[in-house]
Amino acid sequence: RAVALLRSGSAAAARVALGEALAADPLSYRAHWRLGQCYYAERRFELELIEYRLSLAINPAFPPALRSLGHACLALDRLEEARAAYRRYLQLAPLDAEVRYDLILVERDLGLARETAGFLAPPSVPR
Repeated sequence: RAVALLRSGSAAAARVALGEALAADPLSYRAHWRLGQCYYAERRFELELIEYRLSLAINPAFPPALRSLGHACLALDRLEEARAAYRRYLQLAPLDAEVRYDLILVERDLGLARETAGFLAPPSVPR
């Protein structure tokens, strides 16, 4: 229900639904991640970060939360944090070209592009 509300542009209603879901199951890492997306839609970026971090505290290997955390940190100009989130994400989803590109931009802005060029090369795909 919360996903449909969020997609329809009702972030506040989705937030209420997710609050109810989290009251029933506080360890729902997906609900925390979705709640972060609600806060993003409401431009409440600090709360967005908190929810992504809660999601990852429950499930550190949840790729959508890592990706969202990286994007949120990048938007807030927290480049080191964005870099760390993107690197962790790419360990789980190495073929994601969009995040690989975002990481290239972050590392360029941090002056690290030459040092990390090997990491940024796309992985070889077995045939």
